[in-house]
Order: sequence, then C-alpha cells, then structure tokens
Amino acid sequence: MVALCFARTTMDTPAKNLVEVVDLLPSDALLPILECVSNSIISLSQSDLTLEQREIDVEIVRGEPRQDTLFLTTKPIKDVIVTDNGIGFNEMNFASFKTPYSNALRQDFGCLGVGRFSVLAAFRGMKIRSNFRVNGHWKYREFNFDTVNEVKPIVYEDSSEKTHRTVVEMLDLYNDVLLDKTAVPLEDIANQIMKHFFIFYLSNNLPKITLHESDCEPLNVNDLFKDVSKGSERHFEILDETFKLYITRNPKTTNRRTHYYHYCADSRVVGRGKRLSNLDSIFSYPLIDEHTESFLDVFVVSTYLDERKYTTRNGFRIPSTQEERSYENEITLQDIGQQAAGILRDKYSEHVKKTQQQNIIEWQGYMAASPRFNSLLKDEEVLRNLPANTPDDKKEEYLHRIIYSRLKKVDEIIQEFIDAKKIDEESIQEVVKVIQHKAVLDSDKLADYMIRRRAIIDLFEKFLEADKKGDYKLEADIHNLIFPKGYTSENTPYEGHNLWLLDERFVSYKFIASHKPMRGYSNVASRKAADIAMFDNPIGLGDKESGDISSLVIFEFKRPGDVASTPSGHRWEFSKLTDKYFDEFRYGETKHKGRHVNVRPTTPKFGFIILSHIPEALENYNLERGWRRTPFGSFYRTTPESNMHLEAMTFDDLIAAARLRHNPFFDKLFLTRYP
Repeated sequence: MVALCFARTTMDTPAKNLVEVVDLLPSDALLPILECVSNSIISLSQSDLTLEQREIDVEIVRGEPRQDTLFLTTKPIKDVIVTDNGIGFNEMNFASFKTPYSNALRQDFGCLGVGRFSVLAAFRGMKIRSNFRVNGHWKYREFNFDTVNEVKPIVYEDSSEKTHRTVVEMLDLYNDVLLDKTAVPLEDIANQIMKHFFIFYLSNNLPKITLHESDCEPLNVNDLFKDVSKGSERHFEILDETFKLYITRNPKTTNRRTHYYHYCADSRVVGRGKRLSNLDSIFSYPLIDEHTESFLDVFVVSTYLDERKYTTRNGFRIPSTQEERSYENEITLQDIGQQAAGILRDKYSEHVKKTQQQNIIEWQGYMAASPRFNSLLKDEEVLRNLPANTPDDKKEEYLHRIIYSRLKKVDEIIQEFIDAKKIDEESIQEVVKVIQHKAVLDSDKLADYMIRRRAIIDLFEKFLEADKKGDYKLEADIHNLIFPKGYTSENTPYEGHNLWLLDERFVSYKFIASHKPMRGYSNVASRKAADIAMFDNPIGLGDKESGDISSLVIFEFKRPGDVASTPSGHRWEFSKLTDKYFDEFRYGETKHKGRHVNVRPTTPKFGFIILSHIPEALENYNLERGWRRTPFGSFYRTTPESNMHLEAMTFDDLIAAARLRHNPFFDKLFLTRYP
C-alpha cells in the first residue's frame, strides 16, 4: 500500500494581477492620496499619542503637463510624500502590508488590505521608510513596492533615531485617466481630504493634517473645519437596518451653491458628494440665517454601508433605485436618500416653507407670462411639487410634461367609459367632469394660439412703421405675412398664413390663391393675378362642365408708404383695383380643363382694397361717385344688380380692426396679474 501525502501549499496572488482589476475613474484621481492618509490615521490611532500630538504631512510634487494640455493653469501631480508619527511598520503592520486582503486591521479599522493596490493603479511604485519602537528598542525599516518586484525589503536594522516617523512616497503618477484630473490647486486637494475624513472630525478623532508644495504656503486641513457648525445627529431605520445622519452647516465663503450628502463606510466618505437637491429640490437654495447664507453637508453612516462597500472604497454593492433591486425587500440608495431628505425637511421646516413659497412665486411669475399654462397657475397640488431653482427652459419642458400627462389621463378615462358601455347618470356625470377638466387644458392651447396672434399683429404694425430713413416695408412683406405669395390653400397649411388679419370668415374658405395667375387654378384663361382671391363652396372640379361657387372674394393691397395715386392723380375709383378681376371671372375666355369657377350676376362678390394712405382728394372723388363712409373710417359701395360689395380702407384701419376683435381675449390673457 502506498501512502499518499499532500503538502499544504499557499496560493500566489501577484500584485500585478490585483492592480489590473482596480478600476479607477477620473473622479478617483485623488483616491491614492486619500488611501495613504487613511493608513496614516490608522497608524496614529494604534499609538499612545494624544490627538493633539498626532500629525500627518502631505507633500505634493508637481510634474509637467502633457503636450496636449500645456495650457493647464496648475501642473499635474508627479509624486506624493505622506509622513506621519504613527506606530509605524512593525512586524504586524509589515506582515499585513505583504498580505493581500489582510484582515489584521479589518475588525478595528475596517481595513480591507487593498488600498496599496489602488496606489499602484495610479503610481509606478512606492517607497516606504519607517522608524518605530519594538519592545523598547528602536528599529528602522525601508522597502519598495511595485508590480514588478512587489514588496522588496531594502533595510531592516536598529535605529539611533528615537522618534516615530513613517514616510510613504508615491512615485511617478502614470495613469492617463487620472493625470489631468490631478492638475488642481492645493486648496482643492485639502478640501477633498477634509470631506473624505469628515466623520473623524465629527467624532473628535482627526489628527493634524498639513499639505504643502514648493512655492506655496502650507495648508492646515483642520482649519477648514473651523467654520463648520455641527448641526446634529439623527437616526432612522429601514427594514431593521439602522442609519445615522451627521448634519453640518457651512457658511458660504466661496462661490459654493449646493448642499451635499455623502455616504460613508469605515468612517470615510465613499465616492463624491451628491447634490441634496437631487433628493429634494427644495434644497436648491442656501439656508439663510440673519442674511447669511450657508450650506449643508450631510453624512450617512451605517454598518450596512460598511459591509457593502467596494474593496476600492469608491462605491457600494447596493442598487441605486428600487427598479434595480434583485429582490423585493432589498434596501436601495434611493430608500436611504429619501429617508434622509425627510428628516432634513422636518429639521429645516422653516427654510422649506420660505423656499417653497419663493419657488411658487417664481413659477407663477413664469406661468403668468405664458398664458398657455393658465390651467396650472392656481393648482395647489402642482405648485406644491414644482422643482425649485429651475431654469426657464426646464420650466417650459416640465410644465408641458404635466399638461401632456393630464390630457393623456383624460383620454384614457373617456376611452374606459366607451369600452365599459355603461350608460347611467353617475357615469355620465363622471365623464362630464372629465370633459370639463379637458376643456380647461384645451383653453391653454387657445391661449398659446392667441399669443401667436398678438405677435403677428405687433409685427404687422412694425411693418407699417417707417424706419429712420423714411423707408417702408414693401408690399411683398405685408402680403407674405397675410398669405405667402405664389401659394394656394392646397399647399399652405392652416398655420402657414394669417388670413384672420383680414376677417375670421376667410380662414374657412375652401380655396385661396395668393398672387397666382387665374389660369393656374381656374377655367379662366387669364394671366391676371389678384393679390388674394378666395372661393367658397361648392366648386366643380376635374371634368365637370360647370361649377357654381357660393361667393368670390378679391383682396388688393397698395404698397405701404406710397401715396395712393395713378397717372390720373387722385381721380380714380377704388373699384379700379378689383373690377378687372371680377370682369375676368365673369366675361373672360374659359377653357375646358381645370377648376370651374362660375361667377354669375347673383354670386355674392366681395372686393377689399387696402391702401397705405387715402388722401382727401381721393376720398372726395370716390364719395362723389356713390361711395359711403363707414362708422370705422373705411369706405364702401354696394351694387345690388351684380350682388357686389366693395370696401376700401387703410392698413392702419385693417390692423386696428384686427386688434379690436382680439382685445377681449388679449385683456383676459395678458392683463391678469398674479402675486
């Protein structure tokens, strides 16, 4: 019988392999520095020094920018040197350093034994020098750490220096993802360290941390806390897990404009701070106390977070939203954030109340200037939930979404009523309420349309004004504003013209031609082209031999700015501008194909002559020939035997009439004021 013996072997885990799986994002540019400072804090926590005696020094050594970033105002980091007076690399700490995922310090300090691999994911190597005491004897240890030689001891000997001192050098930052992001001022690095270790400050366990670089005054990180007000602590539970909030308040000393909340693990901030306004938009504004603005920094701490941090300590194995949960009762970051926001709302209820009222006034001011949102202007539910500090372009988008959602809901309710086929008084009354609600929303669309009309009227008036040189807009400009020249109603959408300027009735005419030869759209073989010609129902088309129309309308415009005159001076009738078109339709040569426009003596015919100016001589000439003045200052003449009505007016009369027709709407829409 052969006895089989198996020797116990250990698994090799090359440092290079561990470094390759470390995924550092641009936002993690300073994470290696934070890891080294964290190790120094732990080393100091192991010592017998008082808090006042504990010191950490961080020296930043700058490199040169890459060729494509020569214009950076601050140079990127090349090396970082972190020095502390902690317990140092004694046998336990050195053994822990050599062991990936060591648990030697996990229980007491939350160390995962991977921080040094994050350093090598950014820097080419580390050099460590440590002076420490063991059993009453002073020792000095020096070693290097990189992905090629891994932990390489250099010196381990007795030391004549009788003081604790450990120097960790992070050498030659090479990671292109991080390089440019380290080109930040010393103040920014200090602020990052301050925020990352805020919990140590809140628990009165933060050593003195000093930053310096060549040609700069040293910065004391602890000084950044002097203006921070420790607001309070709060506890809450989610599914039997306990969370603690540390709430701090910072006066506005820079251009800061945001409240932040931070998730923490093992007494350190994990990742970057998040905007508190993302949890509740009411925190989009600063807190104000005796006219002084301040901002919140809120820190969330829990063993639940400690247990679910990534090994690189830059995120959590926790779903962000409820939609991302793996099972129904799994806690999400959204759940934690909402609970925290609720606590903050209660704590700062007065601020919330003032801010909410300010927010409502801002939104109401925007909606009052945009009548298309009138239906939401006094809706308490909508106003109470509008996001704070929203730019105008986002307000527009947000309000449109609300109206769209409401209209869609109304349509769904009506469809449900139709599908149910339940006809009784109760259901009918319910649908009546829904239709009434839809009518309110539809009125907003009408308001939007009225805004467009007012803009067109204002533009028309501008066209009629002389510029500084005394020039006037051409007839074509006026013409195109009313109806584009060369087009017909068959190739011009309703929104593409403004015939309502002339008369609301003409908007519904079945065929409209603008400055097109008659032969192009009718059975009349004539090159004459009225400014605007309109036919009403019915009209014969195609191969029909005849087609009677209900009415024929001709508009003729006289160039603005011109004095109405002809070679005959002021001795001509207004009808001269329209008769030629009526005559062509009645007596002109016809052709077989095309649109049959049969104009008979009994066909109602309307002619409108629009002039820039009617001189007194021209006015008198026409009054003497049967024209009459209307109460509105225009002139008219009727010819009963041919069923013709003609009217002459100025452009000013035309626009005044248009504005007069719309004033009841405009007064309602634009003169109402809201607080």
